[in-house]
Amino acid sequence: MADLSVRISSLVYHYPESTHGLEDFTLDVPCGETWGLIGPNGAGKSTLLLLLDGLLKPMSGDIEVFGQSMKQNGSVDSIRRRMGIVFQNADDQVFCPTVFEDVVFGPLNHGLSNDEAHDLAHEALSKVGLDGYESRVPQHLSGGEKRRVAIATVLAMRPELILYDEPTTGLDPKGREELIAILGQTDCTQIIATHDFEMVLKVCDKVALLSKGCCVKTGTPEEILFDKGLLDAHDLVQPSWLPYLKGMG
Repeated sequence: MADLSVRISSLVYHYPESTHGLEDFTLDVPCGETWGLIGPNGAGKSTLLLLLDGLLKPMSGDIEVFGQSMKQNGSVDSIRRRMGIVFQNADDQVFCPTVFEDVVFGPLNHGLSNDEAHDLAHEALSKVGLDGYESRVPQHLSGGEKRRVAIATVLAMRPELILYDEPTTGLDPKGREELIAILGQTDCTQIIATHDFEMVLKVCDKVALLSKGCCVKTGTPEEILFDKGLLDAHDLVQPSWLPYLKGMG
């Protein structure tokens, strides 16, 4: 078996109002792969990301990230130094007066020198195509530009694992294509919660289908997305254009 970035074992999480978030959820994600999490609203995709980042605590079961259980004392802080999360709303993580201050914030707060932190920030901005945006005000940027700044704040930390919550939501076609290109070029393990099937086909190695808090099936994007019966059974609509791609490429 390949080395694992993430091993999730029999995970259970219920929200206080007694609705189920996850129920006996199990999933292995090998190092270096990009996984798409798909499923209807309420399936547990965002809940899973919050549990992986330690923002929620499971009621039972375990999460191991790079072989370290999140149950161990101090494990969440050490794991977070090796991973990052990009929220659906970029305004949740872009908060400084300038773009550069946002991107350099993480490296500086991890104790790097000014020179090291500045080099990482410039490198991250270049990766997301925002060279020259250093002095721009984030709140004045377009939705796609703010999303790229949010990604740069994570890339500047040089993570080994990145979690994305609906990264293409609300973007115009150009911004969406630019973001898909960034995801395809990022060299680390990625877990992406999304409804964007085209993006999944373009960038994901594997897909996990979630329904009612459970992992129903895993497979390649083609195995999952071309199975109309499977999607129908779990309240997902196969795009009309998707069957025409079968056998192409």
